[in-house]
Amino acid sequence: MIQNQLIDRLNQIQDEYKILLLKIEDSLTRNPDYVENILDSVLIFWKKHETLVDIFLNYQLERYSVYLYTAADYLDIDGLEHYPFLAQGKIHIMDDPLAKMCDTTLRLSSHEKINTQAMIEHVSFLISDNIKLLELEELPIWLLPVRGNNRTEGSSEINSLAEQLFLNLFTDIESIEAYKKTCSTIVDIKNHLRHESLDGILLFNEDVKEDTFEARMEGLISHSTKVPFLRHFCEAKDYKSVFLLSIIGYLIQAIDIFLLSEEYKIIPYIRSKSAFYYYSSLCYQHLENEISADKMLFKNAIYCHLIYLAFDRSIVEKISLKQYLDIISTLDINIDLIEMKDLKDIKKVVDNNLATLYSKINEEAN
Repeated sequence: MIQNQLIDRLNQIQDEYKILLLKIEDSLTRNPDYVENILDSVLIFWKKHETLVDIFLNYQLERYSVYLYTAADYLDIDGLEHYPFLAQGKIHIMDDPLAKMCDTTLRLSSHEKINTQAMIEHVSFLISDNIKLLELEELPIWLLPVRGNNRTEGSSEINSLAEQLFLNLFTDIESIEAYKKTCSTIVDIKNHLRHESLDGILLFNEDVKEDTFEARMEGLISHSTKVPFLRHFCEAKDYKSVFLLSIIGYLIQAIDIFLLSEEYKIIPYIRSKSAFYYYSSLCYQHLENEISADKMLFKNAIYCHLIYLAFDRSIVEKISLKQYLDIISTLDINIDLIEMKDLKDIKKVVDNNLATLYSKINEEAN
C-alpha cells in the first residue's frame, strides 16, 4: 500500500516536473538573460522533493534490478539512446543532467558568467531532451537527480581521495601544491608522469593514446573550451590547471558513481568512454586488492557499456516503444551474468543477447 502511494506520488512529481520544464522552456525563449533564475527554479523543485526521492532510493529499490543512466550530459531521445538503456533491467532511472548542471553552474556563477549564448543553448537542449523523455509512451524511465540527491560528490573525503589518486599518476610529486609549482608546461607534466600513466591515462572521450602527449594535451584544451569553468584556463593556455581539473573531475565522478552503486546496489549505465574508463579502473583496483567491491555490479556495468557500443539503433525503428518494452520483458540477462565467472566472457553474453533481441524484433515487425 505504502509502496503504491510512493510510486503514485513519484509519477505525479514527474508530471509536475514536465510542467515546470515546459514553463521554463517558454521563459528561456522569451527572456534568455534569465537563465540563472531558470536554473535556480530547477534546483528549488528538486530540493522540495529531496526527501521523497531519498526514500525511494533507500527503501523501495530491489537490489540489482535498477539501472542508472549517469555521467552523461543528456540522454538523446531523438538519437534513440533510450533503447539500449532499456535493453536490460526492470527499473530505469535517468540521473537528471539538467539538475546536475544547474547545481554545478550556480556554484560557479560568482566567478564565471553563465548567461552566455553557449550556456543558453545548452540549457535549452537539456530542457528539450528532458521533456521528450517525460513524454515517452509507457513512461519507462524515471527522471530523478540521483547523484545530486546522494550528496557524496563534493565531500572532502572524496575530494581528498581523488587528489591522492591524481598524485599517484606521478613519479615524484606528493602534493597538489608541488604539482602546481613543478608542472608549468606540457613537457613538465609529461616528464613527471609515471610511464604507465602516460600510456594508460585517458584525457577525454576522443583522446587517441597513440598520438604524442603534446597533441593529446592540445586536444584536451580544445575539448575543455566547451566546459564553462575550464574555458578561462583554456583561453590562457594554462595546461597544468586544465589537466589537474579535468582528471580530478573524472576521478571524483568515478568515486561518486562507485560509492552510489555500492550503497544502493544500483547498476550504473555509463556511455561516456572517459567516465567508464575511470569508473572501471577504480573497480579493477578494488577487486585486485581484494577491497570490498561488488563484482556483480561491475559485471553489469561492463555489460551495459558494451550494449551501448554494440546496439544497432536502426533495428528498433521497425517497432513501437511499447512493442520493444514487451519484448524486453521476456528476456532475462541476469541469469547469464550470474553464472558467468570470467569478465572476458561478457562480450559473448552481449552478442548472444543482442542476437536474440534482434530476432524477436524482426519477428514482431513482420
